[in-house]
Amino acid sequence: MLQDKERFTSEVHEAFEGREALLAGQCETLLKAAEVLMANSEHDAAAFLLEYFSNTELITGLDCVQALSASIETRVKALGISHSDDQVLMYEQTW
Repeated sequence: MLQDKERFTSEVHEAFEGREALLAGQCETLLKAAEVLMANSEHDAAAFLLEYFSNTELITGLDCVQALSASIETRVKALGISHSDDQVLMYEQTW
């Protein structure tokens, strides 16, 4: 993505904003369902539901990132945008 920020940043932001909007709606519904289960002393079922949702959405998010990465890599190669290995572009690591 950093090989051509202007081309790819808005695309990545759009994908993540759309995903976040979808998740926000799903989380609200899921939390209501978990609250109902908890109110009915179905604690294990509520925990299972929340854990399943979290795990599933983490995998879906990873799939999205991998698809974006593959798409960007393909287009970078097709457009002839390249950098030698000693000029790898990346964001500053913060941890």
